[in-house]
Amino acid sequence: MRLKMHTFVISLILLMLIAGSLSFPMASANVNKEDSVSLDVLFLSGYPKNRVDEALGLDPSLNVTKKASISNLSTYLSKYDVVFILDFRLSNSDIQALKQFVTDGGGLVIFMGLNLTYNPSLLFELGVIKTNSVDINTVVGITSPVDDNSPFVKNIAWNSIPETYNYTSMARDNVLGNVVLEEDTTRDALLITQDLGNGRIVTYAGWMTSPYNREIGLWPYFTYFVYMSILYSAQQPIPEYADWPYSPVPHEKDTIMIGTGILILAMFIGSLFIYFRRKSREPIQVSFEEKEAKKKIEKDVWEKIGMHRQIGGFLYSFFITLILVIPYAVLTSLVFPRYIMPFPQAAGWYNWTTNFFLALWTLFDVGTSTAMVKYFAEYRVDQPHIAVRYVQLFIWWQMLSGLCQLFLVAFLGSIFFSRTFLAYLSWIFVAHSIIQFPGMLLVFSYLFQAMQRLDYKQVADLLYYSFFTIFGQYSMILIFREWGKSNPIFGEALGAGIGYAVGQYVANWMMFFFTLILFKRMGFRFLNLLRVDFGKEEIKKAFTFGGKWTFGSIWVPLVWFFQMYLLSIWLLNYSAWMGYWGLAWGLTQIVSVISLFLNGFLPGISESYSHKKQLLTDLYVSRGLKWANYLGFWLVSSLFAVGSRFILGAAGPVWATAIILIPPLLVFQLLGPYSWFGDNIFAGVGRTGTAAAVWILEQGLRAMFLVIFIPMYGMLGVVYAYIPALAAKDAAVWILVRKYISRPKPYWWQIFIAPGLAAILNYLWLEALCWVIWDGGMPSSVLIFFIGTFVSLFIYAFIAGVTGAWDKNTLNDLDLSTRIVKGITILSRLMYKMSAWGSRISPFFNKYPIDIYDDAMREAEELTKEKKALII
Repeated sequence: MRLKMHTFVISLILLMLIAGSLSFPMASANVNKEDSVSLDVLFLSGYPKNRVDEALGLDPSLNVTKKASISNLSTYLSKYDVVFILDFRLSNSDIQALKQFVTDGGGLVIFMGLNLTYNPSLLFELGVIKTNSVDINTVVGITSPVDDNSPFVKNIAWNSIPETYNYTSMARDNVLGNVVLEEDTTRDALLITQDLGNGRIVTYAGWMTSPYNREIGLWPYFTYFVYMSILYSAQQPIPEYADWPYSPVPHEKDTIMIGTGILILAMFIGSLFIYFRRKSREPIQVSFEEKEAKKKIEKDVWEKIGMHRQIGGFLYSFFITLILVIPYAVLTSLVFPRYIMPFPQAAGWYNWTTNFFLALWTLFDVGTSTAMVKYFAEYRVDQPHIAVRYVQLFIWWQMLSGLCQLFLVAFLGSIFFSRTFLAYLSWIFVAHSIIQFPGMLLVFSYLFQAMQRLDYKQVADLLYYSFFTIFGQYSMILIFREWGKSNPIFGEALGAGIGYAVGQYVANWMMFFFTLILFKRMGFRFLNLLRVDFGKEEIKKAFTFGGKWTFGSIWVPLVWFFQMYLLSIWLLNYSAWMGYWGLAWGLTQIVSVISLFLNGFLPGISESYSHKKQLLTDLYVSRGLKWANYLGFWLVSSLFAVGSRFILGAAGPVWATAIILIPPLLVFQLLGPYSWFGDNIFAGVGRTGTAAAVWILEQGLRAMFLVIFIPMYGMLGVVYAYIPALAAKDAAVWILVRKYISRPKPYWWQIFIAPGLAAILNYLWLEALCWVIWDGGMPSSVLIFFIGTFVSLFIYAFIAGVTGAWDKNTLNDLDLSTRIVKGITILSRLMYKMSAWGSRISPFFNKYPIDIYDDAMREAEELTKEKKALII
């Protein structure tokens, strides 16, 4: 029986849907109804139904009666165990009746609001405050625990609560009760507990009526906080967060269903592996003959070895990126924070989750993606059949190890995490873990990189980040927000966080199908990549290489985890800060588009170095460094001028805090390309042990500086720790590269001085323009961002030409590379024309040439002639 490609893909998707449906949180359907004491609660609130109403209605052990108005309260109180007041004003007689109710053993919960702030007689008569006077807050409240022995502090991770924007300011010296929580700077009491006679009172200063403190109402602990406030006031035992059946964490039924889903997937993948192992005994089926494939090498410019592949492929995606940068920035900085994800804490949860598990994903990858690119490129020239085996190994390793990761995070994690300080993130962890299975969805992107089909690679990556990811995440966030609204156990914000994680998985599948189409257009068959032709030799090489690579790279997420631990200790409101970080990081990450270009050098260097073409390797190193500076200096200088202004005008005042992170993050990004390029050079020549050593150096220094700077500067301290650590790594990388791998002339003028002078002038004219046209509004913010990240490139190209960034050979190379850029030739040619015009009037043109160019290109031609046909 022949297994068709579409049959395999459809079967895999169906099984993922079945497994996913089994593990999906079923809200009220999966609640374990445990025996609990039934309490009658009188809820006094004159407000429409809000998050407090939802919290009170979750647990059926609470028999809640809501009254929007009341007279002669004393006639009602005998029927109830607890009275819950939501900013509800009472008459003096009703206050005295309520006081007697508490004295006789009743429970009372008070959530403050505007009414009780203007008339605090209730608090005064009950003895909560000394004087009949409180105020409206004047600073945004950061919640800080005070009483570590209180069950409120023991059972809730208060450092995850968002800012309290509106609350009643009760000075500590005016409070008679026990202060459990306080505002971090003013030390105003935020949560007060107090015994009165035989009863107990809980007073919360935060305003939980619409439109106040919406983020706190959507905080995953909020419903539990309301529930335990009632139990505490009633002097009843309080279950832990994980044990309360209505907390938004995986419970026993959820865990069983997750385990069942993983078992189904394991049986399917095991059967599939056995099937393809047997099929691999048969001859490989191909779509064209070897002679036909050899002719393609001779005709296809992308099969010819040289830097035109790196430059041409990158310029195509680069100019598409420039075209999309404004709509992308509008989406990420305007549409996303205002309309798609208006919850900084939920954005922070997802950012925290992705980085939290990065170490585990890195460990299980074992560097197989990098090993695939390196060894495919190495064997592609003269042993292409061996090159293909590394792709097969990558696919099967990702699928099999993905099952292990699902088991560890989704199954075991659903048991373990719900009883830690990360309990509120448990379902986001489970949702995020599915991205690891089948784990090989980006295989064709890596394969295009290995084949140096950088036109396909760059286009695919561009679509992945600018369309697939945005469409997948935005659509899933909106869907899961609606789901969260209809399931008060979770709420809209947590639903958005889960949707954020699921959306990334949707994006990966979109990427897989798109790149599969490109792969088949090249005449190759996907099912041949599912064969098991690899053996012990390929496994040994890949995992020896990848093991060393992983030993170094894993320190990055481990130190990030250490960073988050430090932030959780020293930074209050870290969930919201992670949201601000995500916005600032996302904007400055525009600079990382350069990494797409530099990643293209890994297979090229592997190809040239393994075939002993030293001059070609030297050319790759010098030209790669020149382009990294050329692009990096331009982007950083532009963002220094327009970045903070754009966020302030586009994202709105809620996100204004993010702008303080922009300048130091841009300094960090300026240092990034030297590190990225060095990593690719080490991988290309197989010196993964050296790469590991410099990673450990960087991350060790980063960890040390984090300990020093986070207590001093908070989230800014994170960036301050990053910068010196990365600078040390950059220095070490290039000392080692020049000592052991490649030592071309520094070419100081072309590589550093000319683009540096051009960047300074670029910043100055943009800064002057911003002073003239930016008024802080959205239209002018979008306009300056468009000018800074698009129009300025062509002016920068002219200035760089004048300052001497080109010689005759490199300018001709730019001419050729811009001619092979299809579809947007007008933009690439404009860049060349501006560079040529600037060079024409430059006194520095061809004065400091890269003089190894001609000899290096002769080596490239020799290597092209040795190429054999690739059959997949």
